[in-house]
Amino acid sequence: MEIQIETALLKAAMLATSKEETRYYLKGVFFELRGLELRMVATDGHRLFIACQKLVQPVGDNWSAILPFDGLKRALTGVPAKQEFVTLSPGRLQSTVNDVVMEPIDGTYPDYKRVVPETISGETGQFNPIYIGDFGKIAKLVSGNRGLSSLPCHIQHNGNGPAIISFGRDDCFGVLMPMRPTENPGLNRVAVNLVTGRDVQHGIPEKELA
Repeated sequence: MEIQIETALLKAAMLATSKEETRYYLKGVFFELRGLELRMVATDGHRLFIACQKLVQPVGDNWSAILPFDGLKRALTGVPAKQEFVTLSPGRLQSTVNDVVMEPIDGTYPDYKRVVPETISGETGQFNPIYIGDFGKIAKLVSGNRGLSSLPCHIQHNGNGPAIISFGRDDCFGVLMPMRPTENPGLNRVAVNLVTGRDVQHGIPEKELA
């Protein structure tokens, strides 16, 4: 059986995979086929990306596997940027993407559904700017094939809880864990010093405005 999966969604999922050797089961994309829906899930423990692709007709029994990042990268090598779909042939022992055969990662994928918040508080959270930048790349990927003029990457803040990242599509979204808030009065002092020109530590007087 073969499934046509959207290239942009697969590339977007690959951006959220883990690079840590100790978390080998996160170093790939989790594929989950249930009836007429194929999900692609990736996370590194700090961020999560989920894409839900609807199928026109059933392609076989339910199936799930973690396909390794390196194998998926080989499968996408040489694929033109404008190629909208690549072919997935799922299997119990081996799966094929674009004629590249790969064995699934032997491990149990975490229950990603538990991370997705049921409600959003709207309270502002703080986030790692590197992860925000990666979600910007994801937004560019998933917007490109839809002919969107803008690159939406909307953060639905949730305080100290996981935030939802939306991309202007109803078939994919992200989840981002916030940074833990820290109380550092020194940061405020630095800000005041930069604005006023006052060096409190060395006793240098405030500069006069020109």
